[in-house]
Formats: sequence, structure tokens, C-alpha cells
Amino acid sequence: MPNSGLVQQALKTYGYDVIETGELDEQTQSVLHAFQAHFVPWKITGSVEQQSVATLFALLEKYMPD
Repeated sequence: MPNSGLVQQALKTYGYDVIETGELDEQTQSVLHAFQAHFVPWKITGSVEQQSVATLFALLEKYMPD
């Protein structure tokens, strides 16, 4: 599982307003919650978990391959 900093960077690249702190802090949990509500609504946890991370990186690969 990627670390929180890498997930924050990926969320920021996709367009979410998140500050890269390297920690699973409150703002990151809020952003993850919003991402999950939109893309994986059956798994809203606000945490870094496999389904959400896979979805995030698949979206980046598809829409932002560079």
C-alpha cells in the first residue's frame, strides 16, 4: 500500500485540494472521503485502502498518463 504522501500527491495531481504532508491527517481523510464518495461509494472509509488507491492510480493512468 502506498504511503500517505504518495496518495496525497496523486490526489493533488488529479485535482483535489490537498497539502502534501506525508501524514494521514484530517485534511487528507476529508479529501479521501470526497474521492471515495464519488468513485468508490460502496467503500467510504476516509483512509488509504486498496480499492481507493487502485481506482485513483487507474484514473491517473487513463486521464493523465504523463
